[in-house]
Amino acid sequence: MRKEMKSGPFIFFCLVAALWIGCQNHSGKERNGDTLPDTSSAVDSETRSGMDTECSDTDTVEGEFTADPVVITDRNWPENHGEADLCLWKDDRLAAFSFTIDDNTAPEHEWWIARGNEYGFRFTWFVVSGSIGTAWGGSWGDFIELFSLGHDVQSHTVTHLSGELDITAEYADSKAAIEEGVPGAKVLTLAYPGGEGSELNDVEVASEYYIGARGTYGANNPADNIQYMLTNSISGSFNLSELENTYSSLPALLNSESGHYRGWQCMHFHQVAADEASILEGFDYLGNNEDDFWVGLYREIILYARERDTAKLEVVSASENRIVLRLRDQMNDALFDLPLTIKVRVDNEWDNIVVEQCGEAIEYQTQWHNGNQYLLLPVVPDRGLVTVHP
Repeated sequence: MRKEMKSGPFIFFCLVAALWIGCQNHSGKERNGDTLPDTSSAVDSETRSGMDTECSDTDTVEGEFTADPVVITDRNWPENHGEADLCLWKDDRLAAFSFTIDDNTAPEHEWWIARGNEYGFRFTWFVVSGSIGTAWGGSWGDFIELFSLGHDVQSHTVTHLSGELDITAEYADSKAAIEEGVPGAKVLTLAYPGGEGSELNDVEVASEYYIGARGTYGANNPADNIQYMLTNSISGSFNLSELENTYSSLPALLNSESGHYRGWQCMHFHQVAADEASILEGFDYLGNNEDDFWVGLYREIILYARERDTAKLEVVSASENRIVLRLRDQMNDALFDLPLTIKVRVDNEWDNIVVEQCGEAIEYQTQWHNGNQYLLLPVVPDRGLVTVHP
């Protein structure tokens, strides 16, 4: 399908920083992301000759590969037909943002649901599983409803480190309880509890159960050096300062002169009532810049970035009538299955374009930039070759 899109201190962390640098599970740390028409009867001979191999598992391609480096630039616009680029963020957005909400906060669910409906944003609840059944903790039914609306439910341990469980049980049992209590939820990420007991947190143990974990150091995350098991997060207050090179500024992510250009800002909230007006200013800023920000779930941003950090995109072939692409990564395909966005330049005369991966149609978006036609393709790595043809 084609869619038209516009162009253009919790203290303990200081103690584990040295450990983290040496043992972080960050594969990309070396790198400074209408029904289609049936055209089967019109497929050219070149296309047919390649069909038998298009569904092969690309992990079986002989030889090791080196991931494409992550380089922070402006949006890339390939010049020639058949050239392609792996986008830094989903849908070629300039930067990423995630809303996260801690400690269940059941009395405020309706406020968040209303804001999500108003702005089209989705939020991640980091849930203390042992609090379910209390007034503030809510019920599993509450979180089932949130999940059904497109929001996410992830782990904030069992007791917020206030009980007698060891750290392994805090991490593992919460994950298991949420996945049982909210059918369909994939609990892949953790928010480390702060406050009393926070010194019990353990990055190494967390990495045995989760692919990403959120800290509370209040700064933006650079897109080319995300500390996945200890990501930065800002506590519930938007910095919309015009001093766009400040470490927690949201506008800095869109300023090419800033050291934070094209990064990811994560924000965590507890109670919003006292700061509602200022929070809504941040909502408005993101809404007014929707073409530049991917406002995504925390889990999704971790998945996308870790896949991107270890990915390699290849143009297998590009002819007048057909483009074939291969996208691989070095991650566990059973966990890392989020599509990455590929931008491919196609001939301006191409119309009724068909995009398939392993014989399955891919919904794509069309962009025009400086008079040239581009497609944005959501492609899952290691799921077979991608073919593009009119």
